[in-house]
Amino acid sequence: MSDNDQDLIRLTALQEVAQGNVNPTLWSKAKELSKGQTELIEKHYITLRMMAMQDTIKSHVRNQVKAEIAKSLARAPDFLNAKDLLKRRTSK
Repeated sequence: MSDNDQDLIRLTALQEVAQGNVNPTLWSKAKELSKGQTELIEKHYITLRMMAMQDTIKSHVRNQVKAEIAKSLARAPDFLNAKDLLKRRTSK
């Protein structure tokens, strides 16, 4: 991902924290990682949230690529493979 993508993801995570709209599971994990140091909770949360968003984006892109590949490899409805051609030849 480019630096601009990273910046956008970081900004999104920062906005979530500022608005109090955090992922509860990731927030709990951030608390664990900060080992009682409350000033580190937000830092850990932002790191965890950025990783989660990156994973989501990668998964979405991967699924789109797979779908496009499947679409490009799809055979036309009137496509006849070698087996079909052989059946036609022998049935005449």
